[in-house]
Amino acid sequence: MAKRQNQINRAGEAGAIPPRRKRLFLRNNEWYYLTRYSQEHGPYTTMIEAKRDLSLFLRRSGVIRFTL
Repeated sequence: MAKRQNQINRAGEAGAIPPRRKRLFLRNNEWYYLTRYSQEHGPYTTMIEAKRDLSLFLRRSGVIRFTL
């Protein structure tokens, strides 16, 4: 049986696949995102703002490498 998309090891990962969940969520008409260990960031007015900040957070923390 094939694994679902969110159950595949990411680049550089090996071994057991940890539980995955969505990082972005809406609460009281404000957007938030979660980082590892459930650290909450927000609120943001729009989902786009939350996604932008999440992307910046991931680049700064070295999770996503950005090259030109």
